Amino acid sequence: MPSGYLKARGRISRNLTYCQLLSGRLALSRQEALKYGKYFTKDPIGKLMNMAKHTPATWWMLAKLLQYREYHRK
Repeated sequence: MPSGYLKARGRISRNLTYCQLLSGRLALSRQEALKYGKYFTKDPIGKLMNMAKHTPATWWMLAKLLQYREYHRK
């Protein structure tokens, strides 16, 4: 596949995963990360998702961290 397509797929998938995490759909978001995580953008959140995706416990902790972060954003 062309690299531009993979970049777009990674960006879209990362954003979708982030939204799913914030809305509490942890199993669905983790499946997305496991399937497309290698294409995520290499920003801090994308890197965290790739580190946390391997176990449900670390995924849950990441979800709580991101939910807290969004709730307290100014």
